[in-house]
Amino acid sequence: MKRVGSWLGGLLLAVLSLLLAEGALHLLTSHVHSLDVLLTPAWTRKPHIPDSVLVWRGDPKWYDHDARGFRNPAAVSKADVVILGDSHTYGLGVGRSDNWPSLVGEDRLTYNMAFGGWGPGQAYLELKPALALHPGIVIFGLYFGNDFFDAFELASQRRELRRFIPTSLVDTTAALETREPIAARAERLFSLAGETVQEPQGETAWTLRRFLSDHSRLYGLARAVRSALGKGDRGPALLSRDLDQSLAAVSEEQRRSILVYRGREWKALLTPAYRNLVLDDRDPRIRAGVEETEGMLQAMDSLCRAQSVRFLVVLLPTKESVFSARIPDQERSASLDSLVRNETRTRDEIIAALDRHTVEYLNVLSDLQAAIGQPYFPDADGHPNEVGHRVIAESVLRRIRSPR
Repeated sequence: MKRVGSWLGGLLLAVLSLLLAEGALHLLTSHVHSLDVLLTPAWTRKPHIPDSVLVWRGDPKWYDHDARGFRNPAAVSKADVVILGDSHTYGLGVGRSDNWPSLVGEDRLTYNMAFGGWGPGQAYLELKPALALHPGIVIFGLYFGNDFFDAFELASQRRELRRFIPTSLVDTTAALETREPIAARAERLFSLAGETVQEPQGETAWTLRRFLSDHSRLYGLARAVRSALGKGDRGPALLSRDLDQSLAAVSEEQRRSILVYRGREWKALLTPAYRNLVLDDRDPRIRAGVEETEGMLQAMDSLCRAQSVRFLVVLLPTKESVFSARIPDQERSASLDSLVRNETRTRDEIIAALDRHTVEYLNVLSDLQAAIGQPYFPDADGHPNEVGHRVIAESVLRRIRSPR
């Protein structure tokens, strides 16, 4: 009986210890959001929250966001430089200190107001809050991969942005969207949506695990330790940071629309057909987005000038255009050549419009093409890596340090 009593006492002590540890972790995560994110299941982590004006914005409780939901160490009341843009400026795929706005801020107070999925429309709507920080310069990163599509999408939801769309395109674009939304076409062509970390499925075997995963912080701690040891759930295979792993995750249908480049120094999986879909302005919706963007950039420049603030547009190319100069003719594809033609023509048009209205701009394409190291990830990710962000930052710093 003594042995049984001792065993029961030990079991009770272990249970009480686990309950105390569980309670302590719950209390700690309620005050430390970065720890809460770390111990939360991957399929429930989202850095954004819905927004009635911008569609979505950064969650202020996300581990590397500030109180406004932007990716900065802290929300500030004044900044020397404020930077607007999408995920290429937010720094998706790299650490907060490695994105180009942070690197630009090494010798000046820079505030990053970019967010993934945003476009020129969100930048225009966020310009007044940006100017409220009394900057000397506002920078907008215009990404040629999908910003014109994003501009059109937001204008279809926000009446105050529709004034930038030519009247001749309003009815045409509305009819096309009713018949077949362009977002649905892009999703079918090359979607990463199905490559996110999946929620556990199954019957009884998963029921207890699901309950513990969702509610137990000790379970979350064990999961985090496994992940740190490389034994946890892996991210999307298409974003494996390895060309071959990424290629293996591509479906047969997707394989027909991609281009694999293996050079002596650079290599990557490219998606020119996907990029071209949201850049080819033969589609009236993309044409509307281009003209809308030109109008918004002019308006943003005027608002900045009214407050004696310098405005700079940084023209961010697609990964495919940066790689294109290295790909020999025999390895090229029709979709890549079409994308480069469309992107070049659209860039020239944007530059002509900016010149016409004396809006300052910086084209970083040639600097990225001349990078010593590969400036993009070798997998399907189209965002710059640490090398690419450093190249962009150096280009921006040279420009803003020079007189206009």
